[in-house]
Amino acid sequence: MAFSRILYGPAVILMALAPAVNNSDSQYIALLFVVVGQLFYGFAMGIEGPLEIGYRQYVMPSHLQGSMNATRSINRSAVVIGAPLGGALADGLRFITAMGISIAGLTLCGIWFQSITVANSSIRVIRVTNKKHRLI
Repeated sequence: MAFSRILYGPAVILMALAPAVNNSDSQYIALLFVVVGQLFYGFAMGIEGPLEIGYRQYVMPSHLQGSMNATRSINRSAVVIGAPLGGALADGLRFITAMGISIAGLTLCGIWFQSITVANSSIRVIRVTNKKHRLI
């Protein structure tokens, strides 16, 4: 999970570095930057999601699973608020400034997760064994 969170910042940096489109050749170069950046971002999400939810389900008691998944859904639906706010930020401060804020935020979150949360918790050393769950 720590590795995936570290990848978010460079993925957005790659998209922000896409050159301005002046002719048909630069259009393909810009598209390449965006596609590769999105690929890295999606790769990071693909690593993080299953590991995070698997860990949460393993450590959470069965009777609290529904509440945990509900709060995760609410967290993920924050995109509905964040996307328009990000667009307004880009419109008001210029695109490159908004991307810089995004890159800084993603990078700081990745470093924070790596250094504080993971280093001082059981996430790094947990070994999942077969755990029998009873359906109630």
